[in-house]
Amino acid sequence: MDIATAIERSERYLTEAKGQTFVRGMTLCTDKNRPGVVVAMIRFDSYEDAQKNNELEVTKKSGSDWPENLEIKFTDLNVVREISALS
Repeated sequence: MDIATAIERSERYLTEAKGQTFVRGMTLCTDKNRPGVVVAMIRFDSYEDAQKNNELEVTKKSGSDWPENLEIKFTDLNVVREISALS
């Protein structure tokens, strides 16, 4: 999938899910070493909110809109600390 499509579909989801989603933010990246690979980091307040978000009808509908050949991998990460170079 190309980054433009990923951006468009992610923005569409956030618009359609407004007021329903538990998503607090998204960061979309491309992998410089693997052309065509898009990495999405999606932020939630908690693991529980992420699980609730997966059960929303708007999330399920959005997921079915992505290409069938799209490989999606989920990883659960705990944020230990965010460090800003600007602080």
